[in-house]
Amino acid sequence: MLAAITIVIMAAALAAGLFANRLRRRRAEEAAGDEEASISDLISPLETLAVLLVAFVIVVAAESYGTAGTGVGSEAHRVDQLYEVADYAPEPQREGVQGAAVCYARAIMTYEWPAMVDRG
Repeated sequence: MLAAITIVIMAAALAAGLFANRLRRRRAEEAAGDEEASISDLISPLETLAVLLVAFVIVVAAESYGTAGTGVGSEAHRVDQLYEVADYAPEPQREGVQGAAVCYARAIMTYEWPAMVDRG
């Protein structure tokens, strides 16, 4: 799924860059002579490269966000499993393990998530 999104974003960025390149060339050819066209020939590939670079950065950020979401889900699932497995332990240990799992989950929500938001 993520690979398909990446391909779609890259294709859209490439199409937008090529469209902007063609549009700019037409305007430059209509407005000026040979000197303007030669400058345009130098700048157009750089503009296309800049658009592709921005698209690549967006894709990498989206993949990083997806990886973080997967990690959070995995950690939450493990804490939930720990809480459920503690049901098979004797009473004093069960309460201790379940209490520790609940405290861990609350500490993550109370301290870790706000700290991550502050760091960006």
